[in-house]
Amino acid sequence: MTQDPIKLVLVGDVHGDWDEDSATAARHLEPDAVLFLGDFGNEDVALVRSLAALDLPKAFILGNHDAMFSLSGRGKEYYVKRILQKSTLGPFCSDPGSGASPNVALQLEALGSMHLGYASATMADGRLSVVGARPFSQGGAMDDHVTDFYQRHYDVDSMSMSAQRIVETAERQHEAAPHLPLVLIAHNGPSGLGGRPEDPCGVDWRPGGGDHGDADLEVGIPVLRRHPKTVLPCPTPIAPPKPHPSPRQAALRELCARGRPPTLVAYGHMHEELHHSVRRERPGVKRERVAVAHGAVFLNAAVVPRIVRLPGAGARTHHFVEVRLAPPGGVLSAADVLVEVARGGGVLGVQRQPLLTTTAVDAEGGARRTRILHTSTGEWEDLG
Repeated sequence: MTQDPIKLVLVGDVHGDWDEDSATAARHLEPDAVLFLGDFGNEDVALVRSLAALDLPKAFILGNHDAMFSLSGRGKEYYVKRILQKSTLGPFCSDPGSGASPNVALQLEALGSMHLGYASATMADGRLSVVGARPFSQGGAMDDHVTDFYQRHYDVDSMSMSAQRIVETAERQHEAAPHLPLVLIAHNGPSGLGGRPEDPCGVDWRPGGGDHGDADLEVGIPVLRRHPKTVLPCPTPIAPPKPHPSPRQAALRELCARGRPPTLVAYGHMHEELHHSVRRERPGVKRERVAVAHGAVFLNAAVVPRIVRLPGAGARTHHFVEVRLAPPGGVLSAADVLVEVARGGGVLGVQRQPLLTTTAVDAEGGARRTRILHTSTGEWEDLG
């Protein structure tokens, strides 16, 4: 008996752009699961609590902005400064001199088992495995402040240890549900997808580019060999990407080596709209948001701002990414979705812009031809 596709809705970087109209839009899409990919606000406990109460099946991975005042030395200094100014920014910490914000713990408490940092869940009525990578990722390497944060919260002190934790989590989920397709959610994408500004995790905010992907995920150079267009030609000469420290064991490489690659890797953090210095030099260029390698689809849902007000009557569009999965495994389609909602009212319409399509190439539908949209250029590529 043929099963219906699994419909996932991805919510990229929220940055405060979520309200009851967003909830109305999400319900209208009737997903089997909603996957929230972090950066809800700057340690915005109230917003995270409201998302935790959303009446849809859901899972979360928290982002770097969700630990804005805890993850780095600069954030701690800012938090202490606001406390000394008697700001209303979040609950005050018991020891202002420490710069420690309690909001990370409050967000984790609100989400409970729905937060999949180094954790997993079976979703979509038992048809899907979801595994979470390292939460609170800000991309790049772990400096001392970041290492202290992960040691305190997760007993992780290196990228290698983090990769091992991700693999162990995925293996436990596989043992519990060996026949289910696997979706991996992360706040930031993996290293190994290129270092140019428009690449999936390429540095766009400083000259010279570089790979800002997570080294504990790392997909590896074979991605670029298999699908060379995942790194597009850059008309402006730039310096070679900066070398990225690679852990001895990167999670995606290890899962592929074990014959258990994820069907989908969903992440955010790296906004589609590039830094103004890149846009000024190369008008119209955007970040690549879709890549395919080792049988897995890598998909970035970070379109910011995700709520846009329309001219006229006050209606707004709410952005999501909608993904359809075949129950045995494989992405059937992915699309940007703009749900138009009247302010405080109902849904007025839905627009879909495909990002990935597949078509059957045999009568049984087992073999499929895949096409992806290069969001940096607007051109489609047939991957066969």
